[in-house]
Amino acid sequence: SLIPSSCFRSGKCDGNLITHLRKLTEAGYVTMEKVPQLVGRAITRCSLTEAGRVAFTKYLSVMEQIVKTIDRGEETDSSNEAPDDR
Repeated sequence: SLIPSSCFRSGKCDGNLITHLRKLTEAGYVTMEKVPQLVGRAITRCSLTEAGRVAFTKYLSVMEQIVKTIDRGEETDSSNEAPDDR
């Protein structure tokens, strides 16, 4: 997917975003590619790797379980926490 830099022109999240993306890249969850433009700054194209898709799917599953548990008014079970292999 493509995240245009124009979304972050305020400068409030540019630095935070790249920090998170680098960590995800180091973990093997995301790839980043600089794409030169005819005018202006290059854009960065980010994509999930297969490992990133698997980890994100697991994360969503855990979040769904937490929401279901909260909806039922039960305590959460810590054994259903997101995998710590980030």
